[in-house]
Amino acid sequence: MNAISKIILGTVQFGIPYGINNTTGQPAEEECHKILKEAYGSGVRMLDTADAYGSAQEVVGHYHEAAPPFDVISKLGALQSNSNLEEKVTLGLKKLGVKSFYACLLHSPADLALLGSNNPWGKELIECKQKTLFKKLGVSVYTNADLKLAIENPLTDVIQIPYNLLDNNNQRLQLLKQAKERGKEIHTRSVYMQGLFYMAPDKLPVKLKPLEIYLKRLHAISHELHRDLQSMALQYALTNPFIDHVLIGVDSLEQWLQNKNALLTIAGDNLNQLIDKQINVAETDLLYPYNWK
Repeated sequence: MNAISKIILGTVQFGIPYGINNTTGQPAEEECHKILKEAYGSGVRMLDTADAYGSAQEVVGHYHEAAPPFDVISKLGALQSNSNLEEKVTLGLKKLGVKSFYACLLHSPADLALLGSNNPWGKELIECKQKTLFKKLGVSVYTNADLKLAIENPLTDVIQIPYNLLDNNNQRLQLLKQAKERGKEIHTRSVYMQGLFYMAPDKLPVKLKPLEIYLKRLHAISHELHRDLQSMALQYALTNPFIDHVLIGVDSLEQWLQNKNALLTIAGDNLNQLIDKQINVAETDLLYPYNWK
């Protein structure tokens, strides 16, 4: 599998303004369609979306009206007592203009406890899968504790996790190996930590100041290898043998083209070894953007 075919294009930016370094806001639908067309023409075949991403599903659905469809991964919002899962999944398929999802993920790792064959929601999700409303079932997680639970759950086919130059092998590697031993498909997100890598280390918000030392080390590695941070971030995730797909999001056609060019500059250097040796974040709570507020 080549690098670009491992890419999943995220659509959260298509529906809501997103990212700590996003200064342009939500792109117009026409711009989103240009991104989708160019990405498909480049070889990308998979999208990531969710109930919670504003108008993103409708934007993609409008694109699919006149273009070859992508494979789509969808995330379900938190399960509640009045949840009708088959209705939710069917509505999502209709909005997106596809017949079946590649995968359906629980968006909240807290719902992992409900994902059992004896649980009503677990049973309904199994039935949805049997009806081919989606091919694979999984969960999006943050912490290693939740990742471990997802690995141990026999109903999870796909696990989506954060993974990047800071939230790296020193944090995740052993569990990634365990996941592959259990036959799980691993998707990673937050490859740029919502744009954090593009911020000047000395301009970080006060709460993120403990990460300054690690960003400076990344800049030093970038200088040593004569590489930009964008291509470094993509290479680190895409060349990990335990990772099947890497999710990236963009908010303009220009930004997609920059990512595409970065994919073409993946090098055979010792980047991964340098990252694992020099970047071991102690302040692990700051690796999760929900703690940045």
